[in-house]
Amino acid sequence: MAVNADVLHMLRRERLAPYFEPTEDCRYSNTGYICLAEVIAAAADMPYAEYMQKHIFQPAGMTSTFIMNRRYAPRELHSIAWGYMRAEQRYFLLDDDPAFAYVYYLDGIQGDGMVHTTIRDLLAFDRALHAGRLLGEPYVALMENPFVLLSGAQTTCGCGWFLDDDPRYGKKTMHGGGWPGYRAVLCRYVEKNAVIIILSNVEVVDGEQQLSLGAMVTEFERQLGL
Repeated sequence: MAVNADVLHMLRRERLAPYFEPTEDCRYSNTGYICLAEVIAAAADMPYAEYMQKHIFQPAGMTSTFIMNRRYAPRELHSIAWGYMRAEQRYFLLDDDPAFAYVYYLDGIQGDGMVHTTIRDLLAFDRALHAGRLLGEPYVALMENPFVLLSGAQTTCGCGWFLDDDPRYGKKTMHGGGWPGYRAVLCRYVEKNAVIIILSNVEVVDGEQQLSLGAMVTEFERQLGL
């Protein structure tokens, strides 16, 4: 199985050309989050998962949240929603299908995933973040305001959040993601102090129509009158 050190070794070995110079553009990068996890671990002199537990999850009151590489470092758990795939009306775990062998291979990596959490805990995180229990106001502002390029152009990204501004609901900060068998999104409506959180542990892979997270969020916005 690959771990973060393998990613760093690959980057040193391949010396890939950058897509652009710093501040010239903005592009999402899972690899960047893996590198950030290594920076945190080195600066804090403790494992990344331990740092997150001590400085983020516990202060925020996220009592059911932890980082776990369940194949690389398995542990006994009694309450977890495993990620299922659905094909031809049949549900199966990723480990049962050779087509998803890469999930096993990448299971040792942290920083861009491997956070196991709940809707209640994500709400607790949102409330703690905006109550100032995790970061000071200037740092939250960096998350909730667009990054400005050297050219002066504004992007749709803050530090860790995607940003949107709509006359219906004002400023929205959001981040979504997925891994085979899982999908997740958190949207915060800054001016309305409202949050939409969706977690799913089923992914359709046989061509059946599956409602996208974006469509779900839009429907919730309509129903909640945002």
